[in-house]
Amino acid sequence: MSSRPKFMKTLYGACYYNEYHPIDRLDEDFRDMRDGNLSVLRVGESVWSTWEPVEGEFNLEWLLPVLDSAYRDSISVIIGMPTYAIPNWLRIKHPEVMAHRNTGSPIHYGHRQNMDYSNPVFRKYAERIIKKIVERYKDHPAIIGWQVDNEPGTEILHNPGVFKGFKEELKRKYGTVENLNKKWGLVYWSHSISEWDELWVPDGNTNNAYDLEWRRYQAKLTEEYISWQADILRKIVSDKHFIMTCVAILDRPGQDIYTVAKNLDSIGVNVYYPTQDGLTHPYSKVPEEYEISGPVWMTMAGPSQVFKQVDLAYSMLQDNFLVTETTATSTVHVNTAGLFPPYPGQLKQVALAMISRGANMIEYWHWHTLHYGAEMYWGGILGHNYERGRTYGAFQEIGKILKDQNDLFQDLKPHSPVALIYSPESKWAMEFQPLLRKNINGLHAGDPKTYDRIFNSFYEMFFDADLGINIYGIHQLEINEVKNFIKKHPILCVPGYFVAEDKALEFFDLYAKNG
Repeated sequence: MSSRPKFMKTLYGACYYNEYHPIDRLDEDFRDMRDGNLSVLRVGESVWSTWEPVEGEFNLEWLLPVLDSAYRDSISVIIGMPTYAIPNWLRIKHPEVMAHRNTGSPIHYGHRQNMDYSNPVFRKYAERIIKKIVERYKDHPAIIGWQVDNEPGTEILHNPGVFKGFKEELKRKYGTVENLNKKWGLVYWSHSISEWDELWVPDGNTNNAYDLEWRRYQAKLTEEYISWQADILRKIVSDKHFIMTCVAILDRPGQDIYTVAKNLDSIGVNVYYPTQDGLTHPYSKVPEEYEISGPVWMTMAGPSQVFKQVDLAYSMLQDNFLVTETTATSTVHVNTAGLFPPYPGQLKQVALAMISRGANMIEYWHWHTLHYGAEMYWGGILGHNYERGRTYGAFQEIGKILKDQNDLFQDLKPHSPVALIYSPESKWAMEFQPLLRKNINGLHAGDPKTYDRIFNSFYEMFFDADLGINIYGIHQLEINEVKNFIKKHPILCVPGYFVAEDKALEFFDLYAKNG
């Protein structure tokens, strides 16, 4: 891992997709960007089939006018690798690269993040397109950074090669099947095995120790994949460029937020939230339109949930971070989202809140509302008519504040009295065997969001008391730093710590004895 990048100013901008326009308006876009005080763009990450429309035939020049225009206007650019959205020709030629959501059940083509990124065939094609793009643009003066993949860990992979690798991982960790039987308690319900090939696939599994190792292995695959991409870029790009990825913190089952960032120079996060009354404090009810739409962040409203997301982002590397996507106007896939554009002043409130907790970049998703595709109702800074509306005016105002007061906002470090411990492994365990229940159509069932409910309750308690919060992962706690930790954080809270490690328990014990 190279040294962390030092940003000379707080970056402010949007994800920009000139290739998605139904008309040619590159000049008009950059005119609006100049007037809007924009300083950074993210480009290129979603269109592998544009970069390589036919296998082995590369179209690399389409991005050059965007980069040249950005350089002319002193706008920095982050180029994203397009590996999370595979072209159809790759699926047709190599159907084995498609991810299996269940054993023997490949995901149908037509979405994104639907490939097995541990598959060596996929890796071969991914490495080729990465190198082609990076070699073409590594020397362009507009470039400041590179994004590897996008929102990793969307699927739990059940492909044959993944299961084979899982068994090899268990052999390394447990040594013998006898030890596995003992550690997992496989005598229960006659689940003991006599050789490794007897291990059953995870689809029907009821053993919680099995499930925890399965989730750990999935997170390891994602960590290794992101690190693999970063290593490819690091051999090619300038030392002045940073390498990052874009993380969806709250709802990616195949990642551990504390390991996925290990080999990166900086971390980018996506911070979405309900607008209008969804930012009321205290908050009591999520609008029904958000409740039916699915993603976890849509059902967690109130300003505390914005702060929680950015505090988690800071915690990933215990360092400043980049907001690679955040709410511009509406943020769901259905047209009811149009009912909830932000109230005047809300975008400014949220942007300054994120910067106050360590964000060194704010990028909206996205510059212009798309005219087709699954996200055509996910509103951008400019709407479908491309007019400078209220959202553009809010964007322009924030950009001017950052432009005029940049020294005030750069590299802010949150120092808070409360230390709150976050445990992805405990979250996984409670998803498998929930401790809390919920009412579904009159029937009570285990709530897979149990850990979130517990963690959120404590976070909101401190937030309501106007106490700032720093979040830590378990492996960030250092035994020899307990006394300094106490001075920094006189309050320590460990909510829902269900999967415990001895070193962490020792840390908590020393904290209590010395606190």
